[in-house]
Amino acid sequence: MSETRLNKVLHKQIQDLKRCNTQNAPVRFRVKKSPFDDDDDECDTKEASAVDKTYKLTGCIYPNSDIYKEAAYEIELGLHKTYPLEPPEVRFLTPFYHPNVGGDGKFCHEVLKKTVEWKSNTTLIDVVKAVVDRIDKPDVDQSIVFEVGKEYVDNRAEFDRKAAEFVKKHGLPRN
Repeated sequence: MSETRLNKVLHKQIQDLKRCNTQNAPVRFRVKKSPFDDDDDECDTKEASAVDKTYKLTGCIYPNSDIYKEAAYEIELGLHKTYPLEPPEVRFLTPFYHPNVGGDGKFCHEVLKKTVEWKSNTTLIDVVKAVVDRIDKPDVDQSIVFEVGKEYVDNRAEFDRKAAEFVKKHGLPRN
């Protein structure tokens, strides 16, 4: 696909994602910054990192699980210039206590790996749904931080306490 065609696909998907900032959306997401902030389908070149050739899309997710539903959390999607042929990289900008989120914010989900799991027709809405679903239902087999995954399995009360502490300290308002 040409870069212009990829930009049009990305622009449409970001517009679809912007419509997910409602209570009745299939997954709630509020776009804060996109490569198309001026609303046309031409990427703002200043938004693409010259080093790694990625566009940055930032926004807030709104999980539904008991611990995390009290706040919103800012994430960044690193979109390669070849997206949707390559999966985005997801990173939490809000500090987050979870087995599938590293101390640096890196998020792990098998659908985001460039393997048979990733399909070029996977949309940004699908990606956000996968993130929220994994936050609500951790996969300790995919833990980035082994100790947090072990704690989730072996000492759930302590995990819940620490996660709630992170939510209270770092979580963003849900409005």
